[in-house]
Amino acid sequence: MEEGDLLSSEQNHKLKRDPIWQYGSLRVTDKGKKLIICNFCGKSLAGGGVNRLKHHLGKVKGNVAPCKKVPPDVCSLAAGLLQDNVRKSKEKRADFEIESDDVQEIPKVFNEISIKGKRKAEHGIEGYMSENLCNLFAEIVDMVGKENVIHLVTDNAANYKVAGRLLSERYPLISWSPCAAHCVNLIMKDIGSMPKIVSLITLASRVTVFVYNRKWILSWLRKIPGWKEIVHPAETRFGTTFIALKILYDHRVHLESLVLSQEYKVKELKHQKGKDVKETVLNEKFWNNCLVTVKIMGPLMRLLRICDCDERSSLGYVYDGLWRAINAIKNLFNNNKKLYEPYTQIIDNRWDSMLKKDLHAAAFWLNPTFQYEVDNRGLMSEAWKGLMNVMEKFKIECSQDVMNEVMMFRSQNQSFGCALAKKTYATTSPGKTRKFVILDEEDDGDVDIGSSSFFEVVGNEDSHDGSDFVEPRVFIGNEYDLGYE
Repeated sequence: MEEGDLLSSEQNHKLKRDPIWQYGSLRVTDKGKKLIICNFCGKSLAGGGVNRLKHHLGKVKGNVAPCKKVPPDVCSLAAGLLQDNVRKSKEKRADFEIESDDVQEIPKVFNEISIKGKRKAEHGIEGYMSENLCNLFAEIVDMVGKENVIHLVTDNAANYKVAGRLLSERYPLISWSPCAAHCVNLIMKDIGSMPKIVSLITLASRVTVFVYNRKWILSWLRKIPGWKEIVHPAETRFGTTFIALKILYDHRVHLESLVLSQEYKVKELKHQKGKDVKETVLNEKFWNNCLVTVKIMGPLMRLLRICDCDERSSLGYVYDGLWRAINAIKNLFNNNKKLYEPYTQIIDNRWDSMLKKDLHAAAFWLNPTFQYEVDNRGLMSEAWKGLMNVMEKFKIECSQDVMNEVMMFRSQNQSFGCALAKKTYATTSPGKTRKFVILDEEDDGDVDIGSSSFFEVVGNEDSHDGSDFVEPRVFIGNEYDLGYE
């Protein structure tokens, strides 16, 4: 079709249903663009359709130039058609609003139904995933041999919890618990989310960022003998945050010297950030809060390092570690319940919901590292109940031989009481201690501990007390060496 050609009669018939089309012609260019030609003035109107023609003929300003040759009756017709369009549009909106008002009574009930449906669907998916996980774990158990599996540790996600429960039901002698390191991390996360701790971390982060954003300050500090880089406090890396607070506290004297120096006064005090950092560094309350927070987190950091080690099992140390953490916090606040309870409650909640398992209690009771400590006498009575539950689970009959073994271990009789054993029980893993005792007891011919299924159940897992690990920088000296004035 050449430029300027009229559309076919059939196409014109479809397009010209509006009465205003009798006063205009529709043409198509060689590029396929449609043009409307006014029959009165011959003006070409590009795009917009019949509405542009109505605006043109009705002399409505703003959309297109008005026609100067249009007759008055045609002008009135075009303007009237435009007004009709506006009226119909308003009526349509009004109808829609009325319908919306009618429907607004329903969504509340409908929403509840839809939510229930979604929850059911999600539950179905989680159940399906949990069952598949359980089947996967079961294949591994069968591959290894169910008699060789005592304890299954997984992530703390909901589907893993269900899978662990299902596996324990399928294999009654297998116990499940979530990852202890993850539990400790969540405890630190909860403590780090407390408003006072958040405020402290924010101030510490500002000081750290300020220091590392100025080359001259870094150069000044790095000239100090024994300088250690400050780890930037991160909101999502809980252990790193508290290590950063400890390092920052260690550099208190250096930072105070910095903000009081003449060079700092000349270069930084003319800026508000420099003034704010100086105020923070010279604030005694800020440093005291850093120290208290580090002391609160110290035992938890030590336990995290023990739990997060892949080389050896930490099963026999979790129970004691959390108990020590709670006691350390209580002592820190001089047993003032109002002060220590917000922190100990966080630990108790996580312990009760995640790690309070009979297997942890039994492993703690059988660990000579803690069995002979005078401070643990009260805790041992509680752990004894867990040990009895484990014995019942494994169908270990409380025969006289078993009770003799228990009393011998508890009272440090025979090889358990020898000088070498007493010197090494705190540094040698329980499994190795048991093997050492077996040699003597088998030769003695009295009680064969090696043949007893009782000590085989929990005592054969290699463990450690953490003494062979370098203390994290969050500590000074040993685990509770931070003085609280």
